Amino acid sequence: LASNLVMLREALPAAREHGLRAVEEAQRMGDPAALARAQAALGLVGGVTGDPDAVPALERAVTLEREHAGFFVGVERPSFNLAGVLMWRGELEPARERLTVVYRETADAGDEVSLAWIADNLANVEFLAGDWDAALRWAGEGDELAAQTGQPGQQAYAKATIALVHACRGEVDAARAAAADALHLSGDEV
Repeated sequence: LASNLVMLREALPAAREHGLRAVEEAQRMGDPAALARAQAALGLVGGVTGDPDAVPALERAVTLEREHAGFFVGVERPSFNLAGVLMWRGELEPARERLTVVYRETADAGDEVSLAWIADNLANVEFLAGDWDAALRWAGEGDELAAQTGQPGQQAYAKATIALVHACRGEVDAARAAAADALHLSGDEV
């Protein structure tokens, strides 16, 4: 785990530089879909590193997403990245609103693979907002969708959120069972 964290920390500056170059290249080519994707990636990296320009970059990408809606689906949408960064910043209501719209539109498009990711992020928003019942509902939805679409890593993420809610409620046995499931699904064992 420590080596993964070091690799991630050291890779983020390089990812930012790649993102800046991608934005420049997309602008040069005049490709709005590529520009939206590049700005979304740059904004996501900025969100992880605490860059104050992260949200403006993501908002520019979301504007392009709206103008060229057919180019983006599910978790590829800049709106999804913006919602994640807003969640990390503690801006839970705007994150919830964006994720709810992305979830509804993704469901309408029939993209069940992405729905698992979006549901898991909604579970985290609700957990952070203190609505643990809603967090469990969304995590359960994410768990079910991930199982149906063959995403054990995403299913482990949902189970970990379920374990967290149970632990915070003092429901030790349920927390341990969900945590054990999460570890098993992730390839680790207790």
